[in-house]
Amino acid sequence: MLDQFSGQTLADKYRIDSVMRETDLGKVYHATHLLMDKAVAVKILSPALAVDENIVKRFSSEARSISNISHPNILNVTDFGSDTSGAVYIVFEDADGETLKNTIEQNGSFAPERAVNLAKQIAAGLSAAHAKGVIHRNLNSNNILLGANDEVKILDLGVIERGEISSQKIDYLSPEQCADVSDADERSDIYSLGVILYEMLAGEVPFKAENSSDLMLKHAQEPPPPLSAFRQDLPAGLEPLILQTLAKNPEMRHQSAAELFDDLNRVSRSFADSEAAAALKTPTSNNNLWKTAFVVLAGISLLSIGLIWATSVKQTNPSTLQADSNSQPVQPLNPATGMNEQGLATIVPVTQGSMGNSNAISAPETLGNDGNPYWQTGKVPPGAPEQIPPGGQYYDPNNPNSPFMRDETGNYYIMVPTTTPNSNVNTQPSTTKTPKGTPTNTIVQPTPAATETPKPQLSPTPDTKTTPVKTPPPTKPTPQPKTSPSSTKTTTSGKTQDSD
Repeated sequence: MLDQFSGQTLADKYRIDSVMRETDLGKVYHATHLLMDKAVAVKILSPALAVDENIVKRFSSEARSISNISHPNILNVTDFGSDTSGAVYIVFEDADGETLKNTIEQNGSFAPERAVNLAKQIAAGLSAAHAKGVIHRNLNSNNILLGANDEVKILDLGVIERGEISSQKIDYLSPEQCADVSDADERSDIYSLGVILYEMLAGEVPFKAENSSDLMLKHAQEPPPPLSAFRQDLPAGLEPLILQTLAKNPEMRHQSAAELFDDLNRVSRSFADSEAAAALKTPTSNNNLWKTAFVVLAGISLLSIGLIWATSVKQTNPSTLQADSNSQPVQPLNPATGMNEQGLATIVPVTQGSMGNSNAISAPETLGNDGNPYWQTGKVPPGAPEQIPPGGQYYDPNNPNSPFMRDETGNYYIMVPTTTPNSNVNTQPSTTKTPKGTPTNTIVQPTPAATETPKPQLSPTPDTKTTPVKTPPPTKPTPQPKTSPSSTKTTTSGKTQDSD
C-alpha cells in the first residue's frame, strides 16, 4: 500500500522520500531538506490523531522541549510545524541505522561489554533530557536507534498518556506507570532502561504474559528471573545493578540517570581491568624471555662482585690487633679430682711383683674355663695371693670396683694417677690409718710381668663395666707382738730411759 506522504513535499521545503519506521503517534520518514540539500528525518502525526487539538498541542510541546536539548545520544529536533494540508510534523537530524529491537531479534543477546556500553549511552541521553525537564515515559528498545559504531540515538521523547501506548510497549513500563500513576518521574525511565539492559543480555524481556493485565501485575509484584539462568559470563557487579534498576519501589532504584551512568561506568572499568590481567598472563615471546634472562644474570653477577668486594675490604689484619691492657691469659681448669692436669697425664701400670709393701696388689692373668678373667668368674686363679701379705693389703679382684686393667701382654694392672718426673709436688706420707681392704692411690713403679704368660683377651680395650660378685670373707690379720708401755719412758727433752 502506497503511503500518502511518500513523494510529497511538506511545507514547501521537505521532500518525503520513504518510511523509516512507525511509532505510536505516527510515522518517521527519510526526507531531504530542499533548500539545504541535506538529509533529515521527519516525523508526521497520524492524520487520525491530528484532528484532536489536545494531541496536537502535546505533540508541538514535545517538539519545543526536545529542540532545547542538544546531546549526541538524542535525535535532535531542527524544526517543527504544520502544513497547509493539515499535516503536523517534527523535523529531526538525519539518523541512519537499525533499531535496538530489530538488532536483538536478528542477532540474539549481546556480549556484556557491548550491552553495558549501549546502556551507558542511553543513560547519558536520559540525563540530558531530565536536566531539561523532559521525561520520556515510553522508553523501549524500539525507539533506540543504533548507528555506525553502535552510536545510540534516543527517539520519541515526549509527553504521552498511557492510553496512547500500544500493548507491546507495556513490556518496558514501570510498576507505577502500570498502576496508572500520572506523576511518573525520571525513575520510571530508569526502570525502562533496566528492562532494556536485561533484554540485551538475556535476549528477551524479563516479564511476559498473555494479556496486558497479567503483564502489568508481573511488573508490580514478581521479581525478574535471574540472569544466571541465561548466561554465566556476567561480571560480579552487573546483575545486582540491573536488579536495582528493576526495583518495584522507586525509592530503591537509582535516583537519577547520572547515578546509573556512574555505576555502569564502574562496571566498564572492571572489564578493562580483566583485559589487562589477561594480557599479563599472555606467554612472553622468545625475545623477551632472552632479555629477561640476560637482565637476571647481569643482576646476579653484579651482586656477586659486590659481595666479594665487601668481604675483601672488611678483612682484619692480625698484626693490627691490640691486646686489652686488663686482659689475662687463659688459665687451665683443674679437674674435679683436685689434681692438676700433669698428674692425670701419667698412668703407671702396676704388676703383682712391683707392689712390694704398698697398699695395692694386682693379680696375675688367669682366664677361667669360660674364657673370662677370674675377677668376672669369682674363682681365684693359681698363684694369686689368698691372704693379706705382711705389711700390706690385698685388693679383692672380685670387687666390682676393682681397679685391675689389662695391658697389651695380657697382664692385669692397677692404674693409678701419679705425678710426672721432676714434679715439685711433695708427697707426704699420710698419717691416717687406712682400713684393711680399702684401695688407696699409692704411686708404684712398674715391674716385670708375671712369669705365667697370660692368654690373650678378646679385646685390648679395658672393660669399664664391672660385674658384681660375692666378696670372700676377709682374712684375719697376723697377730703382732705387743710392746709393754712400762718398758720405756719418754722425758720432756725427747730422750728415752729405762724404767725399773
